[in-house]
Amino acid sequence: MKKTILLTSLTMISFSIVPSAVAEEVGDAWEGSVEFSAANATGNSENTNLGFGFVAKRKVGRFLNTITSAANFAESESLETQNNWLIAYQVDFDLDDRTYSYVRAQYEEDQFSGFDNRLFLGGGLGRFMIEEEGRVWKVEAGPGYRLSTIETPAPPVPADFDDQESEFALYASSDFDLTVRDGVEFTHDLASTYTQSNTTVTTSVGLITQLTSALSSKLSYQVDYETDPPVGREDTDTLLKASVLFTY
Repeated sequence: MKKTILLTSLTMISFSIVPSAVAEEVGDAWEGSVEFSAANATGNSENTNLGFGFVAKRKVGRFLNTITSAANFAESESLETQNNWLIAYQVDFDLDDRTYSYVRAQYEEDQFSGFDNRLFLGGGLGRFMIEEEGRVWKVEAGPGYRLSTIETPAPPVPADFDDQESEFALYASSDFDLTVRDGVEFTHDLASTYTQSNTTVTTSVGLITQLTSALSSKLSYQVDYETDPPVGREDTDTLLKASVLFTY
């Protein structure tokens, strides 16, 4: 709870440091997308799957504010099989036409990963390697700090067990978007956070098909990998999801 409050405070502070004169000069509105997915099966098997995603961006002068949130829940035969969510806030500052600096904060919880929650704070540089009509590729990298709270194992608990890891981290990401044809877009996102005790890698691919000016369908596949997960946990999680995407 304290970490959630901390992240919210950081978000509000980040908004407040944008010069008011610049905000008054530009005043651009927020834009982004909201994603929903849901599935329910009854009869010989009972399964429920729910997914939510949210992206909001606002350009204010040379500053770009981005808020990202996602949540997934699954239940099979009345037993939870997935329950996770995250929220991230990032501020980019343009250095030139293709290069920018950034500050990033992210908080996440996952009941089945072995990590109760994680908080990441960091900053660095980003660059658009490709920026042209129908094709965009940008990369980011920089140092940071990650605080992980580890789920307490079943008794007997080892004498040397520590439920928190506070470590220096290195963050890197790659975002690639390609317009396959009019109304169809392919996306590939890759993010990695390195620490001495464990490295997290998340990669996802998606295919977005535009249905109307504000409504699209999306098929995505995500892989989450931990080099050294907590004892008793798998190192790889996958998620295949069909969603409806609303843009604004």
